Amino acid sequence: MTALLILTLVVGPPADTLSLELCYAAAEKNHPLAATAELYDRIEELRLANINAGSLPRILAGGQASYQSAVPEIPFGEGTTVSNDQYRMTLGVEHILYAGGVSAPQREAERLQRQLQQSNAAVEVYRIRDQVEVAYFGVLLQQSIAATLRASEETLEAELAQMEARIAEGVATAGDADVLLVELIGLRQRIADAEASRSAAMAVLAVITGLPLGEETALSLPESAPLVVSVQDKRRPEYATMNLSRRLLSAQQEIVARKDRPQLGAMVEAAYGRPPGQNFFEDSFSPFFTAGLRLQWVAWDWGRSGRDRAVFDAESDVMVAREEAFTQALRATAERQARDIERIADFRAQDEEIISLRERITAQAASRLANGVITATQYVLARNAEQQARLAREVHRIQLAQARAMLATTLGAAIEPTSNQIEPR
Repeated sequence: MTALLILTLVVGPPADTLSLELCYAAAEKNHPLAATAELYDRIEELRLANINAGSLPRILAGGQASYQSAVPEIPFGEGTTVSNDQYRMTLGVEHILYAGGVSAPQREAERLQRQLQQSNAAVEVYRIRDQVEVAYFGVLLQQSIAATLRASEETLEAELAQMEARIAEGVATAGDADVLLVELIGLRQRIADAEASRSAAMAVLAVITGLPLGEETALSLPESAPLVVSVQDKRRPEYATMNLSRRLLSAQQEIVARKDRPQLGAMVEAAYGRPPGQNFFEDSFSPFFTAGLRLQWVAWDWGRSGRDRAVFDAESDVMVAREEAFTQALRATAERQARDIERIADFRAQDEEIISLRERITAQAASRLANGVITATQYVLARNAEQQARLAREVHRIQLAQARAMLATTLGAAIEPTSNQIEPR
């Protein structure tokens, strides 16, 4: 078995049936995380507003009061003594003229962060498909089992009536009728159990999908036409998440690199205090202002930039390893599921032959029972074997469809519903 695996293509069902693809879509829409996409959009909008605000002028207000134990003294002239107590109130504006070009990668990082969060939510939502498949095919399996058992019930009721007629004619004993009656009661119990299991699976499906499902809801069984899909196609949403993680890491690396560039800013500050500005020998409160440019540049960071680059490189290698591990696990799961499909398909090819043989054996046993050659117990054994063969055929039919749907989910391929409708009975 190679990495190329057989999936399914199907045609659309009648409008009044419930399809697997419809349940997928409803479950994903009903998932609590499905509503978070708009929230992440809002988070990105707010964070981008903060980034943009960083390039706007900052208005700063401040004040200071201090006492100096030693101040400059001039040994001649009056009014040349500097006050020991000094006061200042300021109102200033600072504006970054050049921040190293860090704003652009910051905005890109925020955009990628929002996409990554939405992609992570999409991954969690996608996993609801596993639960949908268990419930959906559980409904199909149990109602098929119930339908098969009901057919057997009708046959057994007719045979019991014939047995009672033979008892009345004196050609059979009451014990033979009791054997058939016990079998009929047990059969009805199994029908009731299958119907209860179907109702439980339908209730679970209703919770997952949020759809108003009832006992009369009809389901369609996906059937297949060959379609070759490879694990390497990378259709699973996890691959989009990993790709976004790598792009976000690259953007963060660019941010760190640009923060090492020189930064240039302008400032203007109006103040009121004593002494006014650098005029230390003015002993009265006066207004003054300060204006200028400020250049900052980290000339030596003790190797921090190199270590940051090494960290980013290591994290990138970790992401590559994680993607390879995910692909390997996915391939192993897909190979196992493909083998299951082949195995069940082989069983399906043999089911009809087994049923045909069991029908002949049961017919012979019924003839012998009518002629008094065998007992009712021996007939019931033959008849049960035929019933089990019919149940196996139904189980294999549902299992094959489920295995194909599971493989499609594993590979991220779309499986649409078929017109092969199964009505509840």
